[in-house]
Amino acid sequence: MVSMMMMMSMMMVVVFMVIMVMVVMLMVVMIVMMVMMMIMMFVVIVMMVVMIMVIMSTKLQLENSIGILYSLNDDGHGDDDGHDDGRGVHGGHDDDRDAHGGGDRDDGHDDDHDVRGDRDDGRDDHGDRDDDALPLLALERVFLRHSEAQRSKKQRIKR
Repeated sequence: MVSMMMMMSMMMVVVFMVIMVMVVMLMVVMIVMMVMMMIMMFVVIVMMVVMIMVIMSTKLQLENSIGILYSLNDDGHGDDDGHDDGRGVHGGHDDDRDAHGGGDRDDGHDDDHDVRGDRDDGRDDHGDRDDDALPLLALERVFLRHSEAQRSKKQRIKR
């Protein structure tokens, strides 16, 4: 009878020890998984920051080299090909045959000789100022000044 009790108690101790070892192993695995998750989150955040910085720097380089700022703020008063690309103040069609066709050549002459066919210098055919073109012309001047400053800065750095 005593040996039976001893066997039972020994079995209970062994089962308890096995359960404790399993619990401790589970805890260790959980802690390791949490640490790995934290490391992964840190890596993902760092990668996102790096990607955002790369995207912003390439965007700035494109704006400086090609002049995306200027093309996005095109006032519709003509491209180098003599056609309006439709992004302008009056949104003329590219064949310049509509009433609001502000698509004039870059040489300052009006292509379509209509009421709104203004020259690229911001003056209309009657010689007075075109109010719609003034803010865009100011923006163009600012952009040209900025690009000139960038160019002279690069040349100073080269020297």
